[in-house]
Amino acid sequence: MNDYRQQLIDTYKAADVPASDVFAQSFNIEDLDYWIKNEPAYGANAVYLIDDSNETAKDKTFNKDDATTWKHSLADIKARGINTIAPALWLLVTTDGKGNMQPSEYAKQAKANGLKIITWSIERSGPLADGGDWYYSGLGDAINNDGDMMNYIDVLAQDVGVQGIFFRLARYSELLCQLQRS
Repeated sequence: MNDYRQQLIDTYKAADVPASDVFAQSFNIEDLDYWIKNEPAYGANAVYLIDDSNETAKDKTFNKDDATTWKHSLADIKARGINTIAPALWLLVTTDGKGNMQPSEYAKQAKANGLKIITWSIERSGPLADGGDWYYSGLGDAINNDGDMMNYIDVLAQDVGVQGIFFRLARYSELLCQLQRS
């Protein structure tokens, strides 16, 4: 596995890509540990991709508002030298039970531990009138139409403080840029 980890960085080096321009990412925290230890210039920007499949504590069901269900605390992730995390959307936002979206405990702890946050992927689900599927887990009382996606983005940007959102389709990022300019 270390051969793969090193080969990825060596490829950037061979192409003369500055470490400051590389944001190597992985769902495997050991990949980031390797880059931080062996290639610290590249490891400084490494991004830990997170969903419930790689961050659920043994014999638990992941709950974004219950730290006892998380495999690693956000303080532990930061202590490993990881500076940027990229959790799935639904890990970062919850509701107040009255139809309003707000930062989850996961998001609050990430912010409190000084982690930069990028998230993914805003447009992957079905119609929000149908619940929005996995990417909108736990937001049932706050979403009922596709326009609620903009409320979601606003909470992510303003309240959670995400630095970016991965998009699969260019048209959504174009729309977001247009909205930002208006």
